[in-house]
Amino acid sequence: MWDEIFTIDMLTDSSMVTVNCPTEELEREFATLLDERGIRYPNGDSPLRENHWGRYGVDFCYYIKDKEVRYGPKRSTNESPWSRYEKYTFQGEPQDDTEIDDSDFYSIIGR
Repeated sequence: MWDEIFTIDMLTDSSMVTVNCPTEELEREFATLLDERGIRYPNGDSPLRENHWGRYGVDFCYYIKDKEVRYGPKRSTNESPWSRYEKYTFQGEPQDDTEIDDSDFYSIIGR
């Protein structure tokens, strides 16, 4: 259930997803992604405003529907309406693997 890794393209205007952020660093990175996409709490606050990861630790989840986000523990995914949401784990955004040619590589390592 939580084995599928979340990627940002899973967020659409009609998303209904629960995303587990197993570390505080991943929670902050994910909160930044939500903020950049205009996804807010019901009161209009950005998820960057406060860090709630400590309340649930490794079980911390964001519940996202459309452009609105809430948070809570994994166990809440068994309750309505969250039980209908797709469940994912956030492992961070993929890093850009920039390719360099051999001459650039050798100049970096000093050959």
